[in-house]
Amino acid sequence: MTAKWEWEAKKDQFGVVDVRKLTGNFLPKLLLKAAEIGVGDGMCVVQSFEPIPLYSAMADLGFEHIVEKVAEGEYRVYFGRVEKKETAFSVPEICR
Repeated sequence: MTAKWEWEAKKDQFGVVDVRKLTGNFLPKLLLKAAEIGVGDGMCVVQSFEPIPLYSAMADLGFEHIVEKVAEGEYRVYFGRVEKKETAFSVPEICR
């Protein structure tokens, strides 16, 4: 298992996914992208509010998170993968 300090030190190198202007249910595609990330790496999600419901879905995949409120209406959540977990959910084929 990777410690938080290991991935946190390189969080500024993570790929950024800005979901502020996306419409519809983008969660399946986001989870598909997250599933491809290896242990010790991560991703940054930018949202106009703190995306609390996303935390448990990402934890189910083996991610920890750090939240930064950058400005009014801009949150950056860094997700670092500390372990590879199998999940009970699957991403629909249409999202692949």
